[in-house]
Amino acid sequence: ISAAFMTPAGLSIITTSFAEGTARNKALLVYAGTAAAGFSLGLVVGGILSEISWRWVFFGPVLLAFVILLAAIRLIPASGRPEASSKGFDLAGAVSVTAAMLLLVYGVVESSNLGWSWTAGILACSALLFALFATIERRSASPLVRLGIFSASSLVRANLGAMLFAGSFFGFQFVTVLYLQELRSWSSLETGLALLAVGGERYIQESTEKQASSNM
Repeated sequence: ISAAFMTPAGLSIITTSFAEGTARNKALLVYAGTAAAGFSLGLVVGGILSEISWRWVFFGPVLLAFVILLAAIRLIPASGRPEASSKGFDLAGAVSVTAAMLLLVYGVVESSNLGWSWTAGILACSALLFALFATIERRSASPLVRLGIFSASSLVRANLGAMLFAGSFFGFQFVTVLYLQELRSWSSLETGLALLAVGGERYIQESTEKQASSNM
């Protein structure tokens, strides 16, 4: 959840703090490289913290986030407060899509315990809520998602590709960790070190993509 908040906020800070051109491209390149390096470092640090106590895996990032918050207050330039929008907030859309996602995840995760009839009912309710969300968005003055953006085929293809990549990538990590720790009896630290190659590949990929985009 925190990553979902921080990623767009970080990109927004970069785009508002650096003028379009070389400076912004360099900032985005550093941002991408830092993200990849953080992924690699997180694997190793997570393994070390797991060896100490699994509770530190959850508590450690809190301390790091606090340090980053203090640094952000000092280093990020202050900006003017945006004017309040008169259109309001799409509360109905937020509630409907949140409930739909919760039911979808619950139905998938608990399908083995609930049985087919309950699972089918929960997934059907989720589908109805998604349909309700789409209806609300069409009629809302300030929708959470402007459905018109899906008329751009290039945007739809890009998002589908990103979704498939993310799903396969995180699925690969999950299965690999289970294999190394459960079947090969590797420790958390050994598993994190083994996955460093994945972090290196991500660093090269993201840095290359940003460099290519800056040269276009």
